[in-house]
Amino acid sequence: MHDTRWQETLKYSTSLADLQRAVKDDGPSSPCISGCRSICWKIFLLNQSANTVDWSHAISETRSTYSSLRDHFLKYINHPEYLTTDSADPLADDANSPWNTLRHDQALRAEILQDVQRLPDEPFYHQPEIQTLILDVLFVYCKLNPGIGGYRQGMHELLAPIVYAVEHDAIDPADITPSGSADKIMLEMLDASFIEHDAFALFSKVMDHARSFYEVTESATDAPLTTFGQQPTTSSIVEKSQYIHEVCLFKVDPELSTHLKNIEILPQVFLMYACPLISFPTIISEL
Repeated sequence: MHDTRWQETLKYSTSLADLQRAVKDDGPSSPCISGCRSICWKIFLLNQSANTVDWSHAISETRSTYSSLRDHFLKYINHPEYLTTDSADPLADDANSPWNTLRHDQALRAEILQDVQRLPDEPFYHQPEIQTLILDVLFVYCKLNPGIGGYRQGMHELLAPIVYAVEHDAIDPADITPSGSADKIMLEMLDASFIEHDAFALFSKVMDHARSFYEVTESATDAPLTTFGQQPTTSSIVEKSQYIHEVCLFKVDPELSTHLKNIEILPQVFLMYACPLISFPTIISEL
């Protein structure tokens, strides 16, 4: 079964242009349907090459990178015993203390987990091991990218379908006897041991295009301070949502736009339900 889908994917992979055309135009015969969707995404996002030799090199590199990041950022989460080897006072107010790092990490993971547990009622997303995988990937990404200001709601909805696709295509090499070089590359690209690694790599590339929707920046210096005396912040996605909601929507349907404004529907809430996961398919189709 996997070999048939693999061959269907390769059939359209003579060039990036051919694969993009097939994904976009071929309907049920699209390699994302008849073949391996996760391989198409890996080609578009990670490899940018139709040469299977390049695929092997690229996937090995991204997996090695994630393994190192995971070991670093999850060190105290997975191995709290390491804390006892440090002489730092667990009660000291020291920003550089590993105990302080652990407390902040636990708070971040608790925030992420709230969203992960609210994923759609698809049984796959509520398996404990899948929720832990999604949690770990999002945690490592946020630790690696402090510039986005921590976790942002909605990131879990971009990552979840990636995990679903990668896991759906994954195979255990022990279950298949390779019969040739193509099979060896298939086993490497779809190795079930690296579902988390591959999901992180794909998600990171998607976020390269989508992160502007999640970044929060300070408002203009002359803007009034918040109740707590802090400089107010703005979100790129809120600003873009307001523009779509108040300008673009008004041009095509002024009655609906006015009605939504009168009943105080937030622009980003309207867009979230009107266009679920709008960023993800748009980004994928452009690559």
